[in-house]
Amino acid sequence: MERQIERDLLEEALGANEAASGPIPQSLRDEAAALFRRVRSAPELQGEDG
Repeated sequence: MERQIERDLLEEALGANEAASGPIPQSLRDEAAALFRRVRSAPELQGEDG
């Protein structure tokens, strides 16, 4: 439940930002997604099981 509330608040903040600044260009969205994937798969963030 807590995670859903956090996601809802993030979605609201992103919507407000987009309304104020315009949409985020797809190239920046793609760059952010690639960075997130690299960080998420970083070995130092993996548990002992891999």
